[in-house]
Amino acid sequence: MKLIDKFGSSAEFVKFLESSSGQQFLEQPRRMSRERTLGAITAALVCTFIGLAFLGCGLVFRDPGFYVPAFILMGIGLAFFISSAISWKLTKQWTDTTAPISNP
Repeated sequence: MKLIDKFGSSAEFVKFLESSSGQQFLEQPRRMSRERTLGAITAALVCTFIGLAFLGCGLVFRDPGFYVPAFILMGIGLAFFISSAISWKLTKQWTDTTAPISNP
């Protein structure tokens, strides 16, 4: 609302949105969503591979003490993967202006 108040009329606001600056302004939330999703994928990979390393240590050293952190970290990694996949799909669905949003 504060942004709209800065413009004298709705026509000025529409003109701003149609300009290149306005398009960049509208693109910013999409870019931020992509960056957060890629960050979650990175976290998923790190957690999963550390979990696999613990699992490998448990198998090599035959020490069951490695299994608990292995499964916890792999579970966290899997949760990050699922979360990022859902976020990516929702972001794509919300920001895709050419395709209609379908109801589940």
